[in-house]
Amino acid sequence: MVNLNIKKRFRASHGTQEVRWSNFEVEIEMKGHLSGDFMKCTDYDHVRSRISTIIDPLQGRYLDNIVGRGTIENIASFFMFNLRGITPFRVSVQEDSVVTASVFYNEARWDNYLPLLHFKVGASKMVRGLYIKALADFNNVLKFNQDLPEVINCRGRVYKYLNRFDLALKDHSKAIELNPKFGEAYRNRGNDHYYLGNFGLMMKDFDEAVNLMPFSALVFNNRGFALQHFALYEEAVTDHNRAIELDQNYAEAYSDRAQALRNLGKSDQAIIDEEQAKRLAPLQNRFNLEWEKITWPSLKEDGLKFLLQPD
Repeated sequence: MVNLNIKKRFRASHGTQEVRWSNFEVEIEMKGHLSGDFMKCTDYDHVRSRISTIIDPLQGRYLDNIVGRGTIENIASFFMFNLRGITPFRVSVQEDSVVTASVFYNEARWDNYLPLLHFKVGASKMVRGLYIKALADFNNVLKFNQDLPEVINCRGRVYKYLNRFDLALKDHSKAIELNPKFGEAYRNRGNDHYYLGNFGLMMKDFDEAVNLMPFSALVFNNRGFALQHFALYEEAVTDHNRAIELDQNYAEAYSDRAQALRNLGKSDQAIIDEEQAKRLAPLQNRFNLEWEKITWPSLKEDGLKFLLQPD
């Protein structure tokens, strides 16, 4: 047995909130058996040529539009998928000569990679506000399999951002039908009902979301805001309190609690919350909040299933 390592370098930009340029080095490890003085069945020039055809379109480009999020893990997976006909043993990517990530061929089901790639790219575009383009990517995933609740849930969020609340409601209801324990879909559907004026149904969904995600500050704050619609300000404050307990840097929770406190005649406490919300708002990372709302399927599973969040 002998190993063949081929290394190539390229430079590209990546990142959501702050786009940065990085130097990447890709290393492809092949394995083969010696026959005399040569490795069997390996055409070195063909391997190098294939690597170049993958790297050239990445050179100087914005990686998040190509691999979903420009992490070295995603880049390594992208290379492994595109070299699957050659079947390398390992693909490693290093960023700025500091961090390295490796992907092994036998670690994942590569037949699922293309829909997963569309999902990652669509999620990245959705977080960056490119809703029409994100919609196209999610629809491409659903061409492979129309019954993926994680993807349908994200498409519903895109419809919400496009003010198509009827379509958002339809997608979130479908996601719940496919996975009745999908807490984030209940939260999203609760918001759809709010915009459509279905306030009774809204509360049922927020209650179920809280039951399924009792450690989510976002869910408690959403329900607290919904309770204010019914003038249930004491109950709303309780939910906003819980949201702040779970995330003390959650600016919107302080702002929403201030609104409930004012309606209870507690202006002094409301002012304190409003000032805290103003202090925290510039520090609150909108992109991270959006990423946290996405359930991430895994290439290692048989199908698109929740496993990991991005780094």
